[in-house]
Amino acid sequence: MLVPALIMTFNFTPQYYSADRDFGVLDKDPADVSVIEATFNDDWQDSKDKPSQADDLVWSPGAEPAILSLINNSHKSLFIENEEMAYSTVVNDLIAASKRGVAVQVVMTYSSEWATDFKKLTPGGVKVRTYAASASRYIHAKMILAEGVNGFIGSQNFSATSLNDNRELGILLTDPDILGSLAETFQEDWAGGTP
Repeated sequence: MLVPALIMTFNFTPQYYSADRDFGVLDKDPADVSVIEATFNDDWQDSKDKPSQADDLVWSPGAEPAILSLINNSHKSLFIENEEMAYSTVVNDLIAASKRGVAVQVVMTYSSEWATDFKKLTPGGVKVRTYAASASRYIHAKMILAEGVNGFIGSQNFSATSLNDNRELGILLTDPDILGSLAETFQEDWAGGTP
């Protein structure tokens, strides 16, 4: 019997559990679990095999097309939480989404590393709210919610390294209960952030 796989945004460091915003999903799909297990075994043996495809898994290296597809195929709304904003392709696509009428909202923890990209996003129509690095909540999550009906959570940051070089794992989501929970949590984080 296969056990579920936990696909998550958090690290196994308990000191962060009380303050970090993170998400995790138990994936019970036997095909997904088999692919995840096989990929882990390949990585453990330092194999250079590319992960097998599964309909809803998003692997890095190579996650950029799936992330950009969620952004570029949105028509009404995008809710985003991410730890990093360090990839001009994502920044430009978020601005393009806003310019075509999508309500784009981003919540992050502020860092001067992302200031240049924040200065591009806001005039481009993207609404950004941040938490101070010293705040009681640190946004470590990597989440996209498009139209309230398509979602993503995973370990991928918005950086070229995370999307195209590192081994990372995420999952595309359509379950209404999970998406409803993500939307509710996002709204809570949005309300607590500073424009």
